[in-house]
Amino acid sequence: MPCKPSAPIRGHSSRGKRSVRSISAASGATSASAKRRTCSRSASAVSPRSKSKGAAVLGIIEASPKRRDRSGGTTQGQSGGRAPPRVGSCLLYASSVQSIVPVLSIDTVYSLNLAFIRYFLAVAETGSFTQAAERCHVTQPTLSAGIARLEQALEATLIRRDRRSELTDAGRRFLPLARGMVENWTAARGATRARPAPRLLRIGLGSTVPAGPALNWLAGAARRLPFDLEVADGPGPALEQRLQRGRLDLALVALRAAAPPELSEVLLREPYVLASAADHLLATRDRWAIAELPEAPFIYRAACEAHDEARRAFAAAGPTPRVALATADEERAGTAVLAGLGLCLMPLSLLRPGMAWAELRDLALERRLVLLWRAGLDPVALDALREAARATRWTSAATTARSTAFAR
Repeated sequence: MPCKPSAPIRGHSSRGKRSVRSISAASGATSASAKRRTCSRSASAVSPRSKSKGAAVLGIIEASPKRRDRSGGTTQGQSGGRAPPRVGSCLLYASSVQSIVPVLSIDTVYSLNLAFIRYFLAVAETGSFTQAAERCHVTQPTLSAGIARLEQALEATLIRRDRRSELTDAGRRFLPLARGMVENWTAARGATRARPAPRLLRIGLGSTVPAGPALNWLAGAARRLPFDLEVADGPGPALEQRLQRGRLDLALVALRAAAPPELSEVLLREPYVLASAADHLLATRDRWAIAELPEAPFIYRAACEAHDEARRAFAAAGPTPRVALATADEERAGTAVLAGLGLCLMPLSLLRPGMAWAELRDLALERRLVLLWRAGLDPVALDALREAARATRWTSAATTARSTAFAR
């Protein structure tokens, strides 16, 4: 269909008046001497009067009513074999235009920032716009607007706007594709870097981080990265110091306090619970008070981040509990609980199959699993490690379903 100008051309004398016409395949040839200009030259010269709603803007095309050809004669209108300029889906020609000409609207081109896809993934993985905004280090309105732009481009609603923020059917279909897009972009950045990245990544694992999920995370990251991993474990505070001194590139630790948001990401918030063997009296109820357990022996986790607060709470409730075993080894503490040697206060992610657990009514404690990194860490490596960490399940489905305090 031929394209017509959306507004008449004004400001020219009758001598210099020409029209803007669409050129179809069957129309006559254009003048070989007609000069074309790019649309970009007009960007700074657009006046409010020259704009119309839904209209694209054609660049300034300077041409006189009559142009002298090489033989000394003059030419008017269209002649010659040069193709007219193309803008969007319209073919446009201007033989005498000295102003900015609005033409019919063309299809909107959406510039999809990869951040919009990351926003969607964050909501899909956290189930919360608030938590997703914290993870992406943006405000909630910014995140919501980005997801709306993504939905507008895809012409589909991806997330239900309710308290649960669940994915729609379209959102569930898009989820694996979105993850693939982010992974492919990360791989593309790694493959096209002008300078080779360092081949070694030094990673610290806190001693109270769940070992199984942490090793699965490292294995997943190693498959994505062209780096060698050097892993060291130790107490969280010691790893933080090594990170600050530049002796580590990244660390996964458990913290009670907040970390600098520009150099960290919270992967999990979880409560402390009371664990026991499956056949222990504790397994008969979901909630207990400290005063109801005066004679129970305890397994003392020496590396527990909440040790001081727990000791004060137990002291305020009654006699100090009897310690059956004290150890800084999380594996040994868990084995002792399974063997029935005593109860143990531990975070939800350290529970093992075969354990029973209950909440303490008078001791509501929480910790965070946090990814920390040094300033200036290679962005390709950092993106791959963060994506792998987000895809890791840090607690079992059974414990997550039972906990009312647990927040992803």
